[in-house]
Amino acid sequence: MQLRTERWTSGLTGALLLLLGTGWPLAAVAQVPFIYIVDTELDDAALDDCSLVTPDDCSLRGAIHKANTDGLDSQIRIPDGVYQLTLAGPEDDLGLVGDLDVYETGKALTISAASGAHPIIEQTASARVMDLRSGPSQVTLRGPMILRYAGPGAFAGFGGVLYVQSQNVELDAVALIDGVATDSGGCLFATDVGLTGPVDWNWTGMIVDGCASGNNGGGANVSLEGGEVVMDGVEITENSAAESAGGMRIRSTSAGSVDLVRSIVRGNASGTALGESGIGGGLQLITGGAAPNTGTITVRQSEISENRAGNSSSGNGYGGGIASTGSGLVTVRNTTISHNLIEGSFNRGVGLRAEGHTELFFVTIVEPAASHAASEAALDGGASSQLIVEGSVFVGGCSSSGGASGTTNREVLPSDTPPGGPTWSGCTISAQVVADAGLQPLASYGSSRRTHRPEADSPLINGSWYTHCPQKDQRDAARPLLFLAYCDLGAHERLDYGVPPGPVVFGDGFESGDALAWQP
Repeated sequence: MQLRTERWTSGLTGALLLLLGTGWPLAAVAQVPFIYIVDTELDDAALDDCSLVTPDDCSLRGAIHKANTDGLDSQIRIPDGVYQLTLAGPEDDLGLVGDLDVYETGKALTISAASGAHPIIEQTASARVMDLRSGPSQVTLRGPMILRYAGPGAFAGFGGVLYVQSQNVELDAVALIDGVATDSGGCLFATDVGLTGPVDWNWTGMIVDGCASGNNGGGANVSLEGGEVVMDGVEITENSAAESAGGMRIRSTSAGSVDLVRSIVRGNASGTALGESGIGGGLQLITGGAAPNTGTITVRQSEISENRAGNSSSGNGYGGGIASTGSGLVTVRNTTISHNLIEGSFNRGVGLRAEGHTELFFVTIVEPAASHAASEAALDGGASSQLIVEGSVFVGGCSSSGGASGTTNREVLPSDTPPGGPTWSGCTISAQVVADAGLQPLASYGSSRRTHRPEADSPLINGSWYTHCPQKDQRDAARPLLFLAYCDLGAHERLDYGVPPGPVVFGDGFESGDALAWQP
């Protein structure tokens, strides 16, 4: 009998005696998780003994295979190292070859980095890295860890690194990088199709970087009909899609709810294939379904910057930063959309292309005229759109190419661009227009999520009555207290009432040359 098993059964015997003496139900014993500790970088499903006394008897593939069949809630701990998946073969859905499959019905599995470790799991065959299937009650991946695709060519399918079709999934400090998929989701494809209940997905500190899709969602494609997805502190960077959604495509219908908070979507590109139109260089947000006014997506306290939709050779570009559409509700709060780009023969919405029901609260959109054609506006309200805007500022113009209807707005401060830039003709937003919004360059200002800080004499300062103000700005700095009466328009509160976020060392000043960024 293995030492690990002896330890577990010894503890079980003691627990039985204790429970018999107290009258507690014996079912409570089954909640004790079984722990496997990986001790070899070899890729071999047969190495699944996982004892504490025998070296090199517990591979990552072997531990997952054992956890899938042990009938217990289990934990797998991975030490430092590079764990290359080398076993090519036809997809078996059992994890014996190709990707690592997690599938035990009704049981929970946690795969985590050992204390102080930063493991890398790398796929070298023509398969994704990991597949979280529909059976488990809970699956948790807890880093810091990297899942990387290094196989030959593109992975033929959805999700080049990670496929999620499990009801309850937690991702914590997991980086998905270098995935290449022929279909949607260059690194990540997540769907609730086929699940019997609503999902609960919580993804914190996740990184999706350097991925490419032959279809939609260069970095990730997330689709749900019911349940909740919370993505907090996510970084979606340097991904590309041949068609739509260079960074991430989010589709929320029926009773689905997606919240993207305190995140960065930067340097992504959609419509990279010749002849394809790009929709949503950073994000493509789709709501609604058969029933109207269903499905919600919220983006808050985030940076959407330096993304591109479309290409200069062919096609069209819609929504360089964000493209939203559908019959549900898209809400953007305390967010900066800046320095994005649209390219092609017909383009709309350098920063944001809004169709359907879109609400903007304390949003800063800055798209300098020098970065795009004079006829292209920073914000475009598309066909059949309902646009609600409050406490926001737009630099780069506004247009309403599709005849937006039902638009309401309050305390909106658009800023005209230099001569030759887009005008406000045709825009349904009725707001004060100034010659200069008085914004400093896009930079950190105490947070990894970059903003445009208002100058001391900016017309944004104290532009909104406190009853309309959110409690915090994009950086988590406090907005003013009630007795101070006013807060600043846009995503950045200049005076940092309360305790501002911690400084980012050398996060600004050297890059932008803006000495004022060093002031409180």
